[in-house]
Amino acid sequence: MIEWNPDPASFIAKAISPARVSGVYLNEQKGTGGKTATVVVPEDQLSLAIGRDGQNARLAAKLTSWRIDIKSLPEAASDSLYKLQNDPTLAALVEPEKENAAKVEEMLARKADGRPLTPEEYDFMTRFVDRVERRATIKTAEQKKEEEDRIAELRKGIPASAFTTAILDSGLPEHVAYLLQEAGYATVSDLAIQMKADSDNILRLQGIGPRAMENINALMASLETQAAAETEVEKQKAEAEAAVEVLAPVVEPEPVPVEEFSAPEVEEVVPETVEEPVTEPEKAVEEAEEEPTLEELFTLRPEVLETVTVEDEEETDEFGEKKKKGKKKSKHVEVTYDPDRDTTTVRKKHKRGGGWDWEE
Repeated sequence: MIEWNPDPASFIAKAISPARVSGVYLNEQKGTGGKTATVVVPEDQLSLAIGRDGQNARLAAKLTSWRIDIKSLPEAASDSLYKLQNDPTLAALVEPEKENAAKVEEMLARKADGRPLTPEEYDFMTRFVDRVERRATIKTAEQKKEEEDRIAELRKGIPASAFTTAILDSGLPEHVAYLLQEAGYATVSDLAIQMKADSDNILRLQGIGPRAMENINALMASLETQAAAETEVEKQKAEAEAAVEVLAPVVEPEPVPVEEFSAPEVEEVVPETVEEPVTEPEKAVEEAEEEPTLEELFTLRPEVLETVTVEDEEETDEFGEKKKKGKKKSKHVEVTYDPDRDTTTVRKKHKRGGGWDWEE
């Protein structure tokens, strides 16, 4: 059980416990699975930090998801001297550290001869390693851009499925896959990029031998075949799309003003009616049918009322023969409407005493 810390260096130092740690230096190479942490410990703490058969280092790598490279202080000092003399990115540090580098070389020579070093000399060596390693992990903007371009170039030729396939699902032998996962290679793409960048870094991993490298190389060959197949499919798809564009070019319609879409005027078609000629008898019947009723008479204004004369029709006997015609009796009716009193007056004309008289 260890305490979690958001700072990767502090977290890794706690993961190496119970060994004492002199310094942790992170080198995160994006895209190569290269999240490598160099852990420097005193010489007497090296075996404790690595653990039996490397168990402590593997557990720390699994906890932190970083590849952990544990070095003793004299080994780390020797590597720092080599970087200072050969790494062009550290050229600015060569002159200021010239005297310190000479002292460290002397200490290492005495150590190689079996002569002991004082605690002060070990502290001096520790500070020298810290200055060089920290400067080595600082990258300029130009260096970061070069590294990103390099990683982008290495990613080419790797199939898309490799970026989502976990290393444990790669088909490699189980113990090889676990060793790669503990070293910080989480996906197949991480392993493929590192193999293209520098396969010796994989071979240097503890537990990776010639047979494991054969399995890894076989996996890389299958990835190349898969990538070639995907490239061919994309090429055929692009050619098909280009052929369709040539055969059926898309012509965009020209914009039409809104006023041109107004609905056209439609003339209303009225069916023609044919008037049939009306005969005299039919005309007479129509005029007779149009005689106003009594209710209509009551509603008529006085100026439109006329005197109506009703004549008796001829009578017939029971044998259907016409009876002797008598004198026609005329009846006169006059209807008058008074709007002020809202009354209607009906007057009938009768013959009395040799003359005509009106009866209301």
